[in-house]
Amino acid sequence: MDISIVIISYNTAALLDNCLESIKRHTHGVTYEIIVIDNASADNSKSLVGEKHPTVRLIGNRENRGFSAAANQGITKALGDYVLLLNSDTLLRDDSLTAMVKFMREHPEVGGLNPRLLNGDGTPQVPGSSFLNIERWRLNRTHPLKWVSGAAALFPRKLLLEIGLLDEQFFFYNEDLDLSLRIRRAGYSLYYYHEAAVIHLGGQSTRHISGDALWYGYQGGFYYCRKHYGKLVYLIYKTAAVTDLGVRIAVLTILFPVLAGEKTRSRLTAYQRILKDALGGLI
Repeated sequence: MDISIVIISYNTAALLDNCLESIKRHTHGVTYEIIVIDNASADNSKSLVGEKHPTVRLIGNRENRGFSAAANQGITKALGDYVLLLNSDTLLRDDSLTAMVKFMREHPEVGGLNPRLLNGDGTPQVPGSSFLNIERWRLNRTHPLKWVSGAAALFPRKLLLEIGLLDEQFFFYNEDLDLSLRIRRAGYSLYYYHEAAVIHLGGQSTRHISGDALWYGYQGGFYYCRKHYGKLVYLIYKTAAVTDLGVRIAVLTILFPVLAGEKTRSRLTAYQRILKDALGGLI
């Protein structure tokens, strides 16, 4: 089998349905399987898969295990030569998987691949971390990347098994940075492949956890820094983050009467929680 498509689902039934339909419509010339891991969705995601997409392999978790752990569940069940980690808020286009697999087979030195990511209106998204990739960003040509985005990323399954799967200490966010770094340290390159396009609507799963998503993002960043760059760099980074958090809290507190609303309240509460936890690790 050429490719195993692993999709993590969390309360995005309609988007998941559209994603699965797009795979069927726009994937030809390669053999593939689809594995959906549902992270205890409260909507009808699981029943939708069973009723409308009976050939999809469904793994239903009793609790939200986060992205990394759920992705690992899919990878360990995968049978394809390549594994595509694909967000449920994506839509495939124009045999993009066929082109991606062809490129990977022709370039065995490539350990991870991002297609051209598009917004819903067709405008481009910068693959991976925009800050870390921007100096190499070229819209209309294939080129190396430092980091791949987990929204739609293709990897050789054998390589993932060799270097280790996603680090489950990352609940949401930063797991793609960690995996990218480990792939490059293993001697493989990462690529942006402009001839394959995937629409990425963005943020549709994490919007359900709002403030928690912020907390997981910061905690993942702290863990990533400590894991790969040592205690000194970790402390410097965390000190900078604490300063930044203090400013954000002050600004939101001052502006709260004007910006009052559940989203602002959730963000302020999250920043306060992150600051408290971060200070606990510094003192």
